[in-house]
Amino acid sequence: MGLIERAEVHQATLWEFAGYDRNGEPTVEAPRQICCRWKVAKNAASDAEVTPIAKPVTAFVNEEIAIGSILYKGCLETVVGTGTGLEISNVTLHVVESYDETFDLKGAVATRSVTLKKYGNTLPTVV
Repeated sequence: MGLIERAEVHQATLWEFAGYDRNGEPTVEAPRQICCRWKVAKNAASDAEVTPIAKPVTAFVNEEIAIGSILYKGCLETVVGTGTGLEISNVTLHVVESYDETFDLKGAVATRSVTLKKYGNTLPTVV
């Protein structure tokens, strides 16, 4: 039994990174809903000038997710307008910055996580 099956589960909407268009702009696939465990760091850091740095967000997932993919914590039905280059208001989107996969000692069960960074509210082109 993996971490997601044992933990509190959140619904998230995923736009999987698909590559780049001929202009070098990122593209994503059509959205789909996934289950994950969303974790926001409790302590915010600050730099030398005491400027607050955004809290890191980690999502524990059941599948490999490509860097550059877009995640939204919430059900697919709550996202209005999922078309190409569409601006989504009142929604906080996150972009996947890193992917980590750690197996248990027997190599049978993997714990998969992605580190997220806040993203604007305009989706890349959906292919």
